[in-house]
Amino acid sequence: MDLIVRETNRYGIRQNEEFQETSADEMRKFIGLCLQMGLVKMPNLRDYWSSRPCLGGQAGKIMRRTRFEELWKYLHLADNDTFDGDRLQEIRKFVEMFKKAAAECYSPERELCIDKSLVPFRGRIVFRQYLPAKRHRYGIKTFKLCSKGEYTVRIKIYAGRDPSREEPLADKVAVELVEGFLDERRVLCTDNYYSSIGLAEKLISRRTHLVGTLRTNRKGIPKAIKDEKLKRGQTCYKQRQNGILVLKWSEKRDLHMIFTKHDAAIGSSQKPTVVENYRHLLLTSPTR
Repeated sequence: MDLIVRETNRYGIRQNEEFQETSADEMRKFIGLCLQMGLVKMPNLRDYWSSRPCLGGQAGKIMRRTRFEELWKYLHLADNDTFDGDRLQEIRKFVEMFKKAAAECYSPERELCIDKSLVPFRGRIVFRQYLPAKRHRYGIKTFKLCSKGEYTVRIKIYAGRDPSREEPLADKVAVELVEGFLDERRVLCTDNYYSSIGLAEKLISRRTHLVGTLRTNRKGIPKAIKDEKLKRGQTCYKQRQNGILVLKWSEKRDLHMIFTKHDAAIGSSQKPTVVENYRHLLLTSPTR
């Protein structure tokens, strides 16, 4: 809270000499109103201060609308005069503080999930993403490490392509997010954006298991697995000496999976046990 108050005051005074400095108490009220607005949608910002009974009109009891708009205008999380080329500089400290607080407040279960999401945003920013297949086509891409207890353990914001990066983005993101939880025999659950034999090898070397769906164009998938023609309910698999197992199972369509923890046993529902466990993890993940 001190960071938000300090930088908002710094920026507000710099832009407007008559700006009245805010306090931690007032900023908590401001953030509380922002959270309420995220939960209760109104046609217009002014409607939250409306005196009409059907619109509630509770915001006015907490803060004047003009003051809210002023804080919204000058809200800042960093000093603009110390720009160092980092695209995320204006929120970097806040994100790091969030990571630290998330780690201190909760110790996640053994199973962890990684997924990506798009925060809707139509403003002007160099790393804004355009994904036409999504409901919200414009936004900021984020990668999240979550526990199956519906808790966001870590978050990473995608700030655009890094020319100096040599390894695949998915591998880099996955390893960075799970750093600090390696060498604890945890299980990392991923979708086919992240899953690869290369990632599985990196995790095995750090005593961490991988369970995930797999794209058929990933390097290292045995040709026998790719070419095998399966009938509905049939399974084929290959296992490497290092414990990495690639499986293909046919339901309505072929499903490819990679894992280092399970075997290819068939469960009570006539599905591979690894498929049942994987779907259970996805159902209990907040990213779904």
